Amino acid sequence: KIIAVSKNTAIDIENFCEISQDKIEVIYESGGYFDTNISSGILKRYNIKSKEYFHCVGFFKDIKNPIRILEAFKRYKLNNKNSKVKLLLVGYIGGDRANEILNVANTIRDVIYLGRVSDEEVVELYKNSLGLIFPSLYEGFGIPILESQSLDCPVVTSNISAMPEIAGNGAIIVNPLSVNDIVKAYDVLENNDNSRLIELGRENIKKFSWEIASSKTLEILKSVGENK
Repeated sequence: KIIAVSKNTAIDIENFCEISQDKIEVIYESGGYFDTNISSGILKRYNIKSKEYFHCVGFFKDIKNPIRILEAFKRYKLNNKNSKVKLLLVGYIGGDRANEILNVANTIRDVIYLGRVSDEEVVELYKNSLGLIFPSLYEGFGIPILESQSLDCPVVTSNISAMPEIAGNGAIIVNPLSVNDIVKAYDVLENNDNSRLIELGRENIKKFSWEIASSKTLEILKSVGENK
């Protein structure tokens, strides 16, 4: 048996590895377990106000679509000169390409690089953000989507691979290849009442559980052992 973390990943395994779906079992992952009662002080350190920023996680890889995200933010700020919103970038800088992406980010007004952050800092970022910007080019699952929804943070994610499957109705879904789509998503996040979107996110995360995932995994391990 092969365990896939999403239906989309199961299809990819079948197509690229020529393995029958009969051998593949889909077991969804879940979000992170965070202590939400601790304040890290990260916003205070950077002099950033709650609900005046978007944020990205694991940003400095081409698969995360960083250049289009940055270009969209640049256009949005040019079109909305009175906007005080910032774009916070979370992620490790490793290698030449990551540094090239950072160099592009440094040319755009109100983009702030935070580097790696602790779990406590991640919680504070999610809870006070206008939205997670996650229009990735590929995700086998997309744990940040569920992390965001569990902390009442709106999500922008892609209409491809596993992301619509995991986000359900609790996200703004965009074409990740369209800078204009991402610009429109920024506008919705900053200028709309997104309480309904947050509510849909809360409902969506009820479908995912590490307890269920571990139980189903154990069942498969037992069945494979018995068949031997």
